[in-house]
Amino acid sequence: MRYIFNICLGIILLVQFATAQNYQLDPSFHHNGYLIHDFGQGPDEAASIALLPGGKFLLGGTGWNGGIDFMVARFHADGSPDLSFGSRGRAFIDVSGDDRLVYIKALPDGKILLAGAANVGDIDGPVAGNFALARCLADGRIDSTFGNNGRVITTHGIPDNYNNYATAALVQP
Repeated sequence: MRYIFNICLGIILLVQFATAQNYQLDPSFHHNGYLIHDFGQGPDEAASIALLPGGKFLLGGTGWNGGIDFMVARFHADGSPDLSFGSRGRAFIDVSGDDRLVYIKALPDGKILLAGAANVGDIDGPVAGNFALARCLADGRIDSTFGNNGRVITTHGIPDNYNNYATAALVQP
């Protein structure tokens, strides 16, 4: 599944570059215009990006940290890791069992909302589990004032084999 996604993403990017005017990689960004970064001890999967004031950005996804967990990392505008965030620029959040992060949102107060699925099973397999949210503080630590120690899991009575996961989140003002 991941390979199909990467191929589709590559085709979309190729079509965008082929039909766009003068798009070129910015050589001042990280390594000649692109970023490849290993976050954990096993397979990693980037899923969502959130822009921050001042040019920094958050990258959210799923990473291996002794288990499959939500992963969020913060980078400077030039693509270098922001080592003041979490542990060495990244934070892992274990929601419940094996988790998959699908969406990340930077909130106006600096906190970070993460959405996806909990108890999903294999990172390379289909997403099946429970709706999951987590919230972090601006420095990458879990926000214990949100939900149950920073986490919210909702099942809605839908069986696990129906790909139950949050794909986005809307925050009321």
